[in-house]
Amino acid sequence: MVKRVAAAAIVLALGACNILVGIGEHHLRDDAADASMDASADVAPIDAADASTADGPAPIVIASHQQNPSWIMNDATSVYWVNEANGASPGAIMRVDKAGGPPMVVAPARARPMQIRFDSNVPFLYFTDDFVPPGGGTFGLFKVPRGGGAVTTIDVDGTGYGYGALANVGALCSAAVGPNGQGARVRCSSKAGPPQTPCYPYATAAIGATLPAMDGDLQYIFTVDTAANAIIRAEVGDCTGANAVVFATSQQPIRHVVSNGAMVHWTTTTEVWRLDRNTPGGTPFLLASGFKSLRGLGGTLGGAAIAVVDEGAGAVFRVRYPSVTTIAVNQGGPRHVISDGTDVLYWTNRATGEVMRSP
Repeated sequence: MVKRVAAAAIVLALGACNILVGIGEHHLRDDAADASMDASADVAPIDAADASTADGPAPIVIASHQQNPSWIMNDATSVYWVNEANGASPGAIMRVDKAGGPPMVVAPARARPMQIRFDSNVPFLYFTDDFVPPGGGTFGLFKVPRGGGAVTTIDVDGTGYGYGALANVGALCSAAVGPNGQGARVRCSSKAGPPQTPCYPYATAAIGATLPAMDGDLQYIFTVDTAANAIIRAEVGDCTGANAVVFATSQQPIRHVVSNGAMVHWTTTTEVWRLDRNTPGGTPFLLASGFKSLRGLGGTLGGAAIAVVDEGAGAVFRVRYPSVTTIAVNQGGPRHVISDGTDVLYWTNRATGEVMRSP
C-alpha cells in the first residue's frame, strides 16, 4: 500500500521561516526553487484533508529469515546487506538477486560486521568488522569478491580501535571507535592494502558514533560527532585535521548523514535536513519533521527525492520537498534504505529478518 502522509502526521517547514506547507504532490518544487525561497514567500498552510491518498501494490520480500539485517547496498543485478552478530551467533555479509531467490553468503563468520561499500567498476565489496579487544579476533577493514570468496585484509588498527561506519571517498575512511566506546577517530586507507600507515583527517570525530555516521565524496568527509550533535567536514587527504570544520549542528542527536552531490542530507530522530556541501556553518534547510524514530537515509531517487526509514513507525517514506509519500507501512523495524537511482527502493527490516523491495 502506498499512501501520501497526512499533514497532521508529518509537517514540512520552509527553512527557518517556519511556514507550514502541504503534503500534496501538487506543491512540488525542484532544488533550484527551494534555494530561491525567502521569508517573503507567500505559502499558505494546507489542511490535512487536502492531502491525497493513492493505493498501490505491497512491497516485495526478496530475502527472509535473516539475522539482524542492517546496512544495505545494491549494484545492477544484486542487493547486498550486513547480517549483524547476535550473541554467540556471528554475523555475515549477504547477497541476493534483485528479483529475489536464495540468499547467498558472501563473507561468513564475521565477529561484528558494520557497513559495506563498493566501487561501481570494481568487483569487490569493502566492509568493516568492528570487533574491539579484549574479546580477541581481527578487527578492521576488509574486502571480498561480490560473488563470495577469500576475504582480504586491507587495514587494521593496532591501538585497540574497532572499525564502524565506512565511507568511500576515493580512499576508504572509517569511524574507528576506541575500546572504551569513546575517543573515536576517522581513519583513512587506500583500497589496495596491505595494512598501511593510516591517515587521520579528523582525529577526534564521532565520539560514541553508531551506525551509520559518515559519508563523503572525493573532496570531503562528513562525519557525526554525537557528543556535540554536530556534523564535521574534513578534507580528504588532510591527515592533520587542520582544515576540519563544524559543518552543521543540531538540537537533536544526528542519526544518519549522506553526501548527495551538491547537498548533504541528514536525519535526527524526527527530522530530515539538508545543507549545501560548500557552506559549512550555513543555515540548514528543514525538509520534513514529525517522524517517530528515523534510522536510515537513502540516496537520491529519480531527481530531488530521498528515502528515509522510520523504525519507530515501521514505515518507509519518500521525501521530496514539500511532500512526503508513504512507500510502505507495517514493516518490522526498518533499519537502512538504498535506491537504484530510480524510484525503486531496497531496505532491511531488522526486527523481522527481511530484505524488501518497493513495488
